[in-house]
Order: sequence, then structure tokens, then C-alpha cells
Amino acid sequence: MLACLPDLPMGVFMMKTCVSSFAFICFVSASTPGLAAAATAEEAQRLAGVFQTYLGKEPGVVTVIPSGEAYDVKVDLAPFLAKIPEPNFSAEVSPFEMKLADQGGGKWLVTQDSPFSFSAKIPGKFEVIAKVGAMKVSSVFDENLQVFISSTTEFADFSLEEIFTEPGLGPVHVTVDSKSMRYETTATASGADAVDGTIQMTMSGFFERITAPVSPASPVTMDVDFIAGPSTTETIIKGLKNRAINKLITWFIAHPSQASIKASQSELKAILGASLPLFENISSTGTLKDFFAPTTPIGPVSIANVGFNIGMNGIVVEGAVHEGFTVEGLTLPYGFVPPWATDLVPDKLALDFKISDFNLADPVGMLLDMIDLNEAKPTTPEENMKLLTALLPKGAVQISMGPSKVTSKVYDVDFEGSMTAGPVGVPLGAATIRAKGLDDVMKALQAAPPEMVGQAIPAVIAAKGMAKTEADGSLSWKIENTISGTVLVNGIDISKMGGGG
Repeated sequence: MLACLPDLPMGVFMMKTCVSSFAFICFVSASTPGLAAAATAEEAQRLAGVFQTYLGKEPGVVTVIPSGEAYDVKVDLAPFLAKIPEPNFSAEVSPFEMKLADQGGGKWLVTQDSPFSFSAKIPGKFEVIAKVGAMKVSSVFDENLQVFISSTTEFADFSLEEIFTEPGLGPVHVTVDSKSMRYETTATASGADAVDGTIQMTMSGFFERITAPVSPASPVTMDVDFIAGPSTTETIIKGLKNRAINKLITWFIAHPSQASIKASQSELKAILGASLPLFENISSTGTLKDFFAPTTPIGPVSIANVGFNIGMNGIVVEGAVHEGFTVEGLTLPYGFVPPWATDLVPDKLALDFKISDFNLADPVGMLLDMIDLNEAKPTTPEENMKLLTALLPKGAVQISMGPSKVTSKVYDVDFEGSMTAGPVGVPLGAATIRAKGLDDVMKALQAAPPEMVGQAIPAVIAAKGMAKTEADGSLSWKIENTISGTVLVNGIDISKMGGGG
């Protein structure tokens, strides 16, 4: 029923690639006894068969060998990559080698200590090369929850090279290096079929260079470099439907062709429906210190601290997306800002946005009913209207700006507000702005070029004239957009100012 469907064979192969990262968890779904104290060839053969349930029976992909009281597991994706149906595509990936040991009580220790490399290319289009000098993993998997209840992963000497070539634009070359990265995860049960989890990440020694032509026809290139100090990130996931997601991955592995997927699409729809809402909520906070761009078109730029706070709900009725970030200690190139404006450059910026009042659960459920892989057609206008009505039950989304702030050496401005906006009607909303230091701003502007003075200072004077003076001496403006389309500032219709209206 949809006009554009993804390339199903490519999707299957990419799914297999993703599964490799989780291959060592898959054996837990088999209703078989735990590992014996001493590893045996028979048990190794059984485990290999269980892995093949999820990764397919392609020769050379899965190898399990007894090793003392544990098993050495090797997952090689090369046979999968060789079959990707893309002309001129080639790829290489180092095998995943790990050790699997029974810890008792349905828990399994998975360890890995090896380098890693991956490369892929289509000549004239793109080339990607990724390497990890050392990768150490230690994880505990709980077969009852079907999830890692704890894990620690360390990367050393990570590098990535990407070359993208757009027709008529020339190649863009990106290199990324990181000295070290560390991930720690935990997971606990959340209801009968979901888990809650945390992911903590630290990174240091980050460098990125982007090399691109200065213009499409020019052979001359330009470099933009980025360097960053230590960074930390913490992610919290609520209500992850891990069992259903595992089952979905398994289904794609068992249906490797477009024909088999189409023939069993009713099963696929049922599994997709059971996997919803994928998760209830995911949120992430983090900081990046000592960000420095020594090579840019305008010169060196640095930021002392960058912080972020983002989150979103899953495919649920109460859809919500939140994003907030802070920037402190901005330093611009010498001479980029004229001397009279130096004190006007913000030294701290904090912005916070949220979008809500949309429903993802109902339209996604409707799409599952509409989709027919055997007859890909565009949705009708009537269906589009039903989807839109389901997506926006109130006819519009709520866009909120939380307490946000911009400061410099001479001013301090904070603002917050909200508005509703939809496909029809006039956006409605209100915002409040508070400011200190406008007199100092005017003093700085008096040293600006005459043409700027003539425009900026009257605007500041007009703003002060409409302002309300608060108890702390700050000035405030309440800005409202009405249903008639007029804009009020502290109750004043600005459309009637200057002889208008």
C-alpha cells in the first residue's frame, strides 16, 4: 500500500550484520540444559546449531569449539557480505571471536579480547574503513530475561575513514580517531516482557577532519578539524521490548529472500505489532569538554563545555520529543568580531525544546494494516487523512521552549513559551522574554558603524518602551500570537504601531 518500500534483500543482509553483534545471546532461547562443567564436542555442535537458528546455516558463519570448561565461538559475516545484491559492492569484516562460559542460574559470561576491522566500498560512490586496535568485552547474559544484565566494553585506538562522492560535487573525505571509549550497561526486568536499562559511555582523545572541495569544480580542498577532550554520556531506557525485538531479528534471519518475506508477511505484521512500542522512553544526558576546531573557514573556534539532555517516547499514544543543550566558554577567532561587539558575543547559551500532543501508536498500527508487500501502492487521500487525524488527535502539536538563557559580559536574557501548530489554522502561542543589561548593550552599539547604529539603537529603544519592569530591575515582554493573526507585546498590538492597522 505504500509508494516506497525498502529494498528487502538489502534489509535482510543488514539485519544479519546487526545480529552479529548480539549473536552470543541467541542460544538462550533453546529449551536445552545448561553447559556441563567440561566442554564437549557434542555440546559444541549443539550450540553451533542453536546459533544457526538465528544466523542461518550459511557455511563458515558460525564455529563453536570446546575449550576447557568454556566454548570458543567465532562468527564470520564474510559469507553474508559477499551476497549483498549491490553492483560493484565489496566489503570485509574481521570475525567476532568470543568465549562463552556457564555461570549457573541461567547466567552466562561472554568475553572478547581482539582487534576489529571493517571496510566496504562501491567505487565512485563511497568507501568506509573502520578499525579498533583493541576491543575488550565482558558481559553477563541472563537467559531468563534474554538480555545482558551487565556488560563492560573497552575500545582503544578507534579510527574511521569515509569517502563520499556525490555527482558533480567531488569527494568528501572524513577521518575520525579516538584514543579510548568505554561502555558500561545494566538491565533489569520491567514487567513480563520488557527491561529497563542504562548505558554509560566515556570517550577521550577525539579528533575529526573533514576534507572537501572548496567548490564543485575546484581541485583545491579545504580542511575542517575538530578536537575534543573527555566526554561522558548516560542513557536510560525504559520498557524495552527486548524479547519481541529478538524474535523480529530471528524472523528476518529465517526469511532471507524478498519472496519469503512477502509470502509470510502476515507473520511479520504480527511480530512487528508485538514488538511495539519498541520502548516506552529513552533519555540521554552528556557533556563534552574542551571542544576545539583549530581549522575552519573563519579560523579557530573553541568551546569550554557542551552539554545535552535529550529524550523521546517510543511508539506510544502520548508521543513526545525533548531536546536541550548548553554551550559555555565560546571563543571566536581573533578579528572575527569587531572590537565594539566583543562584549556582545554570548559566553553561555542554554536552549530547551519539547514537542508533544502527537500519537505514534495509532497511525503505526493503521500502517501495519494498510501495508501489502505483494501490492505496493501509494496510500489514498482518504487513508492519508485518517493517518493524519490519528497522528494529531488535537489537530496540532504542542511546541514548548523551556527555560532558556543567553548571557554575555553585558546582558542576561532568558525566555520560555509554547505554541500549538498544525497543518491548518493559525499557530497560537505565547512567550515571555526577560532581559538585563540593555543600557550596556546600547553603550556598546554606540561604537558600531553609523549604518548599524541607525538601525539597532532605535530597535532597542522601542523594545524598552514596550517592556514591563520587574521587581529585580529586569525588563520583560510577553509576546502572544492571537487567533486573528495579530501579535501582542505586553498587550500592545504591534501591527498598529507606526501608522499600521
